[in-house]
Amino acid sequence: RTEAIGRLLSCGAVVRPHDMWLALLLGNLRGARKLAMAGNYSLHLWGSGCVLCSGAVVLCASCVGLCSCALRAFEEAPG
Repeated sequence: RTEAIGRLLSCGAVVRPHDMWLALLLGNLRGARKLAMAGNYSLHLWGSGCVLCSGAVVLCASCVGLCSCALRAFEEAPG
């Protein structure tokens, strides 16, 4: 995978921030690093990373909130 990324970048492929984050999510650390270096660690890259992380935090918080509401409703149920 990393070799393919290197070949694409050497042929002039344009790096998009979500490609780097996808490579990182899939566990391709070297490929993600190559993509980040090719994008010069741009501000857009960091901005999209912050948006993804904040979305994950909001998702986790909402899951915890829903689970706690469900548990409270289950405890208050008669029977």
